[in-house]
Amino acid sequence: MKPISVTAYRNQYTPRQLSPVSPVVLFLIVFSVTVGFALYTNHAWEDWYITFRASKNLAMGNGLVFTPGERLHTFTSPIGTLIPALLSYLVGSNNDDLVLWLFRAIGACLLGASGLLVLRSARQVMRNSLAMLLAVAALAFDAKTVDYSINGMETAFMIFFLSLLVYVLTVPVKYPVFGLALVVAGLMWSRPDSFIYIGAVMAGFVAFNPQSRMARSRVEWLSVFVRAGLLGLALYLPWVIWAWWYYGTPIPNTITAKGLGAPDALTLAKEFILFPFTTLFSIDNSVHKTFSPAYMALGGWVSAIPLISKLFTFVSILYWVLPFASRSVRAWSLAAYLGHFYLSHVMPICFPWYVPSVGFLSIWALSLAFNGLLSWVSIRRPRFVPLLKAFAGSVVAFQLVVLLCVAYQMRIQQQTIEVANRKAIGTWLRSNARPGSTVFLECLGYIGFYSELKMYDYPGLSSKEMVAARKVLGSNDYNKLITYLKPDFLVVRPTDGINAAVLNQYREMKRFDRSDEVRSYAFLPGRGYLQYDQVFTIYGRKEASALVSD
Repeated sequence: MKPISVTAYRNQYTPRQLSPVSPVVLFLIVFSVTVGFALYTNHAWEDWYITFRASKNLAMGNGLVFTPGERLHTFTSPIGTLIPALLSYLVGSNNDDLVLWLFRAIGACLLGASGLLVLRSARQVMRNSLAMLLAVAALAFDAKTVDYSINGMETAFMIFFLSLLVYVLTVPVKYPVFGLALVVAGLMWSRPDSFIYIGAVMAGFVAFNPQSRMARSRVEWLSVFVRAGLLGLALYLPWVIWAWWYYGTPIPNTITAKGLGAPDALTLAKEFILFPFTTLFSIDNSVHKTFSPAYMALGGWVSAIPLISKLFTFVSILYWVLPFASRSVRAWSLAAYLGHFYLSHVMPICFPWYVPSVGFLSIWALSLAFNGLLSWVSIRRPRFVPLLKAFAGSVVAFQLVVLLCVAYQMRIQQQTIEVANRKAIGTWLRSNARPGSTVFLECLGYIGFYSELKMYDYPGLSSKEMVAARKVLGSNDYNKLITYLKPDFLVVRPTDGINAAVLNQYREMKRFDRSDEVRSYAFLPGRGYLQYDQVFTIYGRKEASALVSD
């Protein structure tokens, strides 16, 4: 069948209303929101320092490794590691803060460009300016997307390439296969597990066969995706080959460490069937977290937040089951559904920095569904239009309020926990521990970076010894792991459950306690997140002290 012409395609989907904001203004708004969040909070995430320790070692000529001399793949995102390495090389090894700010600026620009791509895509397929506004505002004000785009994670790259994916599949482009190949390569360079999201979108389009000048049948869609996928993977292949040669495996140790204990195929099949029902009554899933603050389960947030998050998310991920819905909307809705299933049931733990990717798919599917519903209601049931406008306004208002509260929370988190506790612990160890000492801990980033010591971190992101110990012992019990590994130092929280038998082999060296400071804030959204890390104690092994002064 002959594909439809570009003119016919444009005529069919040309919006009746102009976009509510100009591209330049939109870019400046998104950029300003992102940079403003960074300036106010100065938030630097734990994992930034895990990654940046390898980046800085590369810039200094020590290799792309966490611990010099150990070729271990201790990061997940190639692009999120190589760019900071280049920046560190260019500005010098003594300008770590400048590297982070340059990386933040890149992230803000990428989010601004993502907003432009979403706006252009929305103008192509949406007939209501309110739906367009919902699509761009929900993205611009999403708290986790903004935070993890400026705190050192690869989130901005993921959102940019997902936005480009929407653009290529929505707006007629001259070479769609090459555009899709660029998206595939970009996503894989951003996160190696991105093939899940790519496959989810492909599955949605093959399943529902939305009309497009790119393809008119499922076979044509499959052909386009296979060609683009192979070309995109070819662009990613150089990294795979190099990593395999350098580390001995193309699989990051971070994935290996986090993947121990993943569910079996039969369990996954059962959970896939029951997914909509199990997520409705559980809290440890991505649906619960889509529009919610990070680590909300630790307490200190209004209980209505997860309910609102589930409401918005359920609309986006279940819209595909409606037989009368647009095939294009159903395709994106199924993609969001599959992405959420991956995070909720395939990944052993749904960490909050994974969520913005599926959050983006949910926002786009929700906006498309809202556009179709608003168009139908405007003609058939106009008296309900104000109700739909209120819904769109509530989504954006909810996102904005959460963003402001998270900004306030992360400003205090950075000052009280990251700098006064974790960074201080790292600098204390660097000053007091002998070179070559080993440290057992869970929070690897700040402490590992500033101490420059060998880490036995749980679950083993930087430590092959930890991964091996977990396999040998068949246990994740800290007490068994400490007894087996015999580290020189422990850096633990009171809630880590270290028993007296283990602690008898160590002596307390220093206690870092920010409890009074955390308690002093009368208003503190997400207080439980700070309380979780407000107390740390450093213990040194009795039998052979590793202190410099001894």
